[in-house]
Amino acid sequence: MHTILSHGSTERRATELSHVGDSDHLYFLGIRSIESDELEFYQNNKINVLSAADVDHLGVPAALERMVSHMKRFSKVYITLDIDCLDPAYAAGTGTPQFGGLTARQLLDLLKGLFDGLNIIGMDVVEVAPRLDPSLAALFAARKIITECWAHHYFKNLARA
Repeated sequence: MHTILSHGSTERRATELSHVGDSDHLYFLGIRSIESDELEFYQNNKINVLSAADVDHLGVPAALERMVSHMKRFSKVYITLDIDCLDPAYAAGTGTPQFGGLTARQLLDLLKGLFDGLNIIGMDVVEVAPRLDPSLAALFAARKIITECWAHHYFKNLARA
């Protein structure tokens, strides 16, 4: 069944907006699977991806170098973070938890590196579903991610002042 609007196609839909541009303007991090509807698009377009396994094999510094070197040509960068980039051990409360995700430390280090290397103008955290996890780990992870990003943004702008 082809679904034009799904949680697995938001970035593809974004490439259809005139102010976003083509798929080369996007960088995916921590991916472990792909929607079948999106596979053809992925195979026929330049898609920048570092899977969770890639980050683990390369290490955070090398992964950051790849992402930052590609994205630094943009004067403004927006991060949308799907909480399920984290392994379910760190954030089970999401609609599509998948084993083999990023560790909490990897994600926090990646975010710091992105804020250090790019002009991040905003960010969001999506797909947090507290009702799916009585421990509320995903909710607490999302809160930590947001407060860390606020701090990175604040201190980077403080240094510019």
